[in-house]
Amino acid sequence: VISSAMFQPFASCVLVAFSATKLGHVRRSVCEGWADGRSRHKAGDRLRDKRRAFLVCGPSGAGKDTILENVRAKLNGCTVISRHLTRGPEKITGIEISTSATEFAAMDSSRRFLTTWSSHSTQYGISRRAVHQALESGDVVLNVSRSEIPGLEQTLEAMGCDVAVVVIEASPAVLQARLQSRGRETSEQIAFRIARQPSIASRNRVWRVRNDADVDSAVTALLEILTGTMKCSLWVMPAVNSDIFARTKQLIGVLADQNSVAPFDPHITLCPSVACQSDQIESTARDVAKEIGGPVEVVPSTATVSETQWNRAVVLEAPGVSIEHASLAARRALDRCGSAVNLSLGGYAPHISFLYGIHPDVALFASAVEVTGLRLSPFQCSALCVVHTPTPAWSNWVFLARIP
Repeated sequence: VISSAMFQPFASCVLVAFSATKLGHVRRSVCEGWADGRSRHKAGDRLRDKRRAFLVCGPSGAGKDTILENVRAKLNGCTVISRHLTRGPEKITGIEISTSATEFAAMDSSRRFLTTWSSHSTQYGISRRAVHQALESGDVVLNVSRSEIPGLEQTLEAMGCDVAVVVIEASPAVLQARLQSRGRETSEQIAFRIARQPSIASRNRVWRVRNDADVDSAVTALLEILTGTMKCSLWVMPAVNSDIFARTKQLIGVLADQNSVAPFDPHITLCPSVACQSDQIESTARDVAKEIGGPVEVVPSTATVSETQWNRAVVLEAPGVSIEHASLAARRALDRCGSAVNLSLGGYAPHISFLYGIHPDVALFASAVEVTGLRLSPFQCSALCVVHTPTPAWSNWVFLARIP
């Protein structure tokens, strides 16, 4: 388990995700009627070809609708399904359909919904016909409640779909600010909502999209998940209970506070980012770890200031036989997995990052002096991590896998 103030959602490095359900939620099971032999899907619903269905959920304030609206305009061969809800047209988003309570009840009684649920006196439903028609030509994305996931997985898999869950989330501070700006709830209600982070009951892959930075960054992250090609970085990390981890993390936090940016966990970047197939993330991580062969010795060297190279500002380069072997080994493994990677170091130096972002020269050089003063001794890293880094907005990065 890895944790920090910034990377709080990294609490699981193998994509165990958390989501907040809406208060007052009342579930109508998608499996309703199965006990007496009636099915929520028809025999003719089964697809001729395998499709993918993505179930998107997340806490209020995470920005799900905003992200999905932006994603829908960029997708090809994948449809974001608009959901019905009992709100007036002036209170819905571009991916919702205003439906009167009478209309909703009629649709529900005639079994025109794949699933329904209610929250805060609002009823929600996903049209069965819309899903079926979209699946005839491509993949689908459904904006759903967390508690509907188990039933929807069963229904969609019975229709012949491969199912994955995507959790869109944000830090508690960001959620609080967004919910307060809506003015719909008291401070106590908002605090309760944020504190309530139940786990997701899914038997399929759970992806996470972090929406702490700009929306475009989160949109890019979701697009990469939906299309199956993800820009990733390979890190090695010291043990979280080690002295080197504690000292490095402390200085990263100090520099972040001084420069008004988000901190991150200590890590050594092995090689430039690469494109990985989403269904091969964990097998790629195992291959890279096997190729490296064991713990990596890191010998900290010179603090370097750069505003552009590798999207870094202040790093401590770490040359040496062990880390350079690990970097080349990682590239060989990535090359075998089909990722486009330069097998030569080509001037790239594995490094320990201390400060990301664009900052004034005075701040950069002052930070570099503090990094140099840390005087780190050689240390070992035994954990290999694959991190989704779709854009330079590091506060939106998410851990995908960790070995061991």
